[in-house]
Amino acid sequence: MKTIKLLTTTFLIALTSTVFAQKMKLTDGSFNDMSGQSNVLVVYKYDDMNVGTGKREMKESAYIERKKGEYNEKEAGRGDNWEKSWKGDRESRFHGKFEALFNKGIRKEGITIGRDYNDAKYTLIVHTTMTEPGFSVPMIMTVPASINLNLQLVETGSGKVLGEATATGAPGNAFAGAAWDTGNRIQESYAKAGKTFAKWLQKKGMK
Repeated sequence: MKTIKLLTTTFLIALTSTVFAQKMKLTDGSFNDMSGQSNVLVVYKYDDMNVGTGKREMKESAYIERKKGEYNEKEAGRGDNWEKSWKGDRESRFHGKFEALFNKGIRKEGITIGRDYNDAKYTLIVHTTMTEPGFSVPMIMTVPASINLNLQLVETGSGKVLGEATATGAPGNAFAGAAWDTGNRIQESYAKAGKTFAKWLQKKGMK
């Protein structure tokens, strides 16, 4: 029995690592203008975001209504609290993780992104187009979260798009920390996305 569980766990780790392998792709222009900038404003967007993958994929509004209804049916008010956390985690957890790992990864370039750099010449728009929350059943199965991002570098003020790229399948490490916590799983996806984006910029995006 232990052997079967071990093999199953190993299979799931391999499977999720394959399914949620992050890919970066330049789709328009370039991010060359970021080079030499000390501060870049970063803003986050979630409009028209989908939740889930494959047959489970749906618009975020439909997902929220379904989950909120299910939780409220089990316990009055639980669904409303869940909705507050679902949206509130963005500002309190996800954004900071993305910025911290990005800034650490690109430190040698002298670039820092932040939400308070309103006077910066350029703005990085981080638009989440899909969130896979993942799930965790203790002692049985854990699947990491995953996000897809559309990243745009624009001139602050004019909004002129200078460069655009996509990041697909940024995985959250569900096998470390509080895997049972949806917010924890998703915030690790943003950490991974920030780290990978910084690495990609230095190798390809600003070349």
